[in-house]
Amino acid sequence: MNTNDWRSIWKNLGGYWKFDHDHDPAIQPHAILTSGNHSDGYGNSRVISANPCAVTRAALDMWDAFLQERPLNLPQAVFAPETSAPPFAEEIKRYKSVPFGSIEKDGTINWPKNVKKVRTALVIEDVVTTGGSVVKAIKALEDAGVVVLPYVPVILNRNTDGKDYLEDESGNTLAMRILPLIKEPMNIWPSEECPLCCKDSTAYRPKENWSLFAGS
Repeated sequence: MNTNDWRSIWKNLGGYWKFDHDHDPAIQPHAILTSGNHSDGYGNSRVISANPCAVTRAALDMWDAFLQERPLNLPQAVFAPETSAPPFAEEIKRYKSVPFGSIEKDGTINWPKNVKKVRTALVIEDVVTTGGSVVKAIKALEDAGVVVLPYVPVILNRNTDGKDYLEDESGNTLAMRILPLIKEPMNIWPSEECPLCCKDSTAYRPKENWSLFAGS
């Protein structure tokens, strides 16, 4: 499937939202991200996670995106940051027989079962904005002696600048290429600089208030 196919799937499932700048902003919500920043777009991965067929298709397409890079080595395990991405790693295990694990927000690694030693790993994610969660997950694995392959398959890359590589906290580009099923740059602003707030649009956390976004 291409980007337009996945964008249509996400919209049809009711989990893909973008602010309509051509209509009255005062009657539309906009998003508060986990970082506290505000945005005019959001992809709610929970709607995909709740659809078994979509989880399978997304997982297999992320794996195919990785294989299309013709990697020199396949990973011994696939890892995903908690909390919404692990179901996709689990599906890769189910269909491709690649062990999977997850990384908690505090850096704790949940290692694959029945694997004595993981030497190489692939990290996947559902949605990338700044990439901070993925970078922390990669660092946790590298600190544990794991070689992380230089690709990060994701469903949605919504990075404002449409960047193809992850960056560290200092803004330095890392040799970790983002492989998105959907590449859709979305505007992100500090809350105090949000132009949508200035136009009387109200900001909400999307996952907790999804009915407001799905109906807008």
